[in-house]
Order: sequence, then C-alpha cells, then structure tokens
Amino acid sequence: RVADKPLVTSMPAAARLRLDSFGPQDLSNFSWAISTLLGYDHGPLAADLAASAAPKVSSMAPMHIASFTWAMSTFSYFDVPLIAGLQSETLWRVTEFRARDVAIVAWAYAVWELTSDAMAA
Repeated sequence: RVADKPLVTSMPAAARLRLDSFGPQDLSNFSWAISTLLGYDHGPLAADLAASAAPKVSSMAPMHIASFTWAMSTFSYFDVPLIAGLQSETLWRVTEFRARDVAIVAWAYAVWELTSDAMAA
C-alpha cells in the first residue's frame, strides 16, 4: 500500500535523470528498492537501468550482481546483451559468490526461464 503515490512515482523519474552518476552499488540498491514498488510501470526505468549498468557489471561486487540480476528479473525485463554480461561475469567470478548470491541469481534465471544451455552460451 502506497501512502504517497505522487512521491513514489516521482522518485524513479528523478533518478532516471541521474543514472549516469550511479556507481555499481547505487545501481544495485536502487534497482532492488524500485523493484519492490507495486503498481509502477518498471519498463522505461528498467531499460535505463540496463543501459547504465551494462558497462559497470565488471566492477560490481558479487552481491550487487546478484541483487541487480534479481531486480531486472522482477521487472520482467529481458535484455539479451545485459543478461549475457551478467551471466559472463557471474560465471567468471562464481567462486567469489556467497551461497545466498548464487541462490538469488539462480532464482532470477528461473524467472527468466533461462536454460543451462543459454547460460553456458
């Protein structure tokens, strides 16, 4: 239940103007927080988040990769280049991931209905 709908809908719009200044943790935290808003059209914001995050994936900590991947899947946003980058970085650094991070990424892949063949590609 949203107490102040104008405020909740204006926050993503304001953040979209500043996404270029968001670091990896900022992108992860913001995308997670916004993904929990019910009744908000995440499509345009998800596209902007994906564009901003794509070049920063390699500098994300494992927990931020997991959180960002989860948020994108809850948006039902499927961007092949972004997902390929997230998958590649996850596979490259999987030994750095905590069990919780691996579970979060696996859940996101299940939401996207990615197969093991798609993840290995």
